[in-house]
Amino acid sequence: MGKNKSLRKKIQGELEVIDRHFKLIAEELEKTYPDQRAIAKWEKDVRNHFNTLDKLRAKLPGGKR
Repeated sequence: MGKNKSLRKKIQGELEVIDRHFKLIAEELEKTYPDQRAIAKWEKDVRNHFNTLDKLRAKLPGGKR
């Protein structure tokens, strides 16, 4: 597998994880007593995944896409 294809697969994986975390946050916020620690952890995870996503996109030819 070429380098570009590998990077694009990693980017897609990061996007899926981010989407999953946003869904978890939304589900938790719908509860009567949402677990604020879990929400804070997922928000931190989302920030970390966005940072990783930026780094992966920078490695693509032409820079960020």
